[in-house]
Amino acid sequence: MIIFLDLELTLIKEWNTWGTAEFLLPEIEKIAALMTHMEDEGHTVEMGLMSWAVWHELDKQNFNKKLRPELERLLGRTFDDKFLWSMDDWGAQVLKYGGKAVTMEDMMDMFHKQEVLFVLSRVSPDFTSQSVVLIDDAVEDGLSWHSPNNQCRVMMLNITDA
Repeated sequence: MIIFLDLELTLIKEWNTWGTAEFLLPEIEKIAALMTHMEDEGHTVEMGLMSWAVWHELDKQNFNKKLRPELERLLGRTFDDKFLWSMDDWGAQVLKYGGKAVTMEDMMDMFHKQEVLFVLSRVSPDFTSQSVVLIDDAVEDGLSWHSPNNQCRVMMLNITDA
């Protein structure tokens, strides 16, 4: 099972508030408990990143250096480097496997995370025979689908509704 985590308003308040007292959100405890529950049910959890706050390689480097160690400590597990993607990486995946060229503006304004996952769940070998969960503050809670083509199941969990 791959669990992709959003950052802003899901785990942290805002990307540019590192180090402030209000930086981390209490939802981290709910997310850690949810992942533990999934593991208790026998799922192997791989933790990935799907945050439009991480635009490119420099942001990913900053995440790895400044934020990742604290989040891993609080969540009680490590991010899987295989699924630690910036917006540029997500766009490259959609182009490579889905044949769709999307700009960062497209992804922010009209394509959104669920559409990105919809495309990749059907065609990417990284998602073949996987259960994928996106935990975010801005997705339709409970939205889910199954791709018979790729044997992938996807579910959206809105952390504000959980």
